[in-house]
Amino acid sequence: MAKHQRLRVQMSLSMILTAIIALLIFISGMTAFYMQIRVSWLSHLSEENRLALEQLMAREEVSSEAVTALVGAFSYSWDSRYGWGEITYVVILSIAAIAISTGIGIWVASRISKPIESITEAAIDVSKGDYKFSADRTLFRSRESQNLHDAFERMTRSLEQADRELTASAAAIAHELRTPLTVLQGRLVGFKDGAFEPNDQNISALLRQVETLVSIVKDLKILGGVADRQQFEIEKQDLEVIVSAVVMASRPDLEALSFEIGVNTTSVEANVDSSRVTQVLNSLVENAARYAQSGNYIEFSLTKDGEAALLIIRDKGPGLSNDEKKQVFDRWWRADASRNRQSGGSGLGLSVVKAIVEAQNGEIIVCDPSDGIGVQFEIRFPT
Repeated sequence: MAKHQRLRVQMSLSMILTAIIALLIFISGMTAFYMQIRVSWLSHLSEENRLALEQLMAREEVSSEAVTALVGAFSYSWDSRYGWGEITYVVILSIAAIAISTGIGIWVASRISKPIESITEAAIDVSKGDYKFSADRTLFRSRESQNLHDAFERMTRSLEQADRELTASAAAIAHELRTPLTVLQGRLVGFKDGAFEPNDQNISALLRQVETLVSIVKDLKILGGVADRQQFEIEKQDLEVIVSAVVMASRPDLEALSFEIGVNTTSVEANVDSSRVTQVLNSLVENAARYAQSGNYIEFSLTKDGEAALLIIRDKGPGLSNDEKKQVFDRWWRADASRNRQSGGSGLGLSVVKAIVEAQNGEIIVCDPSDGIGVQFEIRFPT
């Protein structure tokens, strides 16, 4: 794409060009007028006056009477013929200069206003819910208007994505809440009608549904508030200490599932909220325990990678396809093998993880391990 000039440069060049054109029109017009006067005046001179003029131009000696006669002839011609002609020419040239300057001004104004008008029309469409923003890019010839176009296009795409996510989230929330609420409603009606006995087994089943609701609400609250970085207590922390604490706390549950735990860490400091990083690691451990039991292996790795702390959590489970890797951090997404809530969770866990990491200026990606077995989550925090 050609490099666009700044708008102020274009306006300055337009004003300079306008002044130069107006000046050239005036100078060339008056020059032509005076040349015409010269030809006309010479054609009306008497033979005696023409001879005196030729002698003057040749710097020969001329009598004072001849000079006086030449001046008188010129004064008479100017008063009778050329005086009003000069005024007329000045008026005509001024009008021409004003007209051309006005034309250039209108052209410059049109050049400036068209991109703004295009964006305004698009903004009206977007306000009505039409996100199909399109504009003739040839209108955006200055760097500022091009930046305006690109920024508005990014904003429109973000609004469109947010609108889609809002719609999808509303539908997903309704779907996730419907099942436990339906179970609760059915059991409570059954208790009232005497169809079920309020024994420990039935009450425990209801409590599990309530716990599911509490978990969903908790995750939604985290997603809603994680953008506020004031809620984070970010300090210089040794990530190895945090990882060791998570491994120690998770070891009994993982070993109960026959998991082998690998730890390969070094001391690396980063600016993070230790409780939030612990939450991220716990979610990833829970994710591995739920989906990677077939591999019975989880490994924690911590190294320094340039200006970042690189934290890796990998398992040896069934892994993810390329399409699944693209969706793994989407809200409400669960792997095909775990669509039910009992084994698959709410579908918010990894989206919460991503939000927490990014709120601390970090980055998280999912990829295949070097041996191609299982799934590997890589987290980078700036050191």
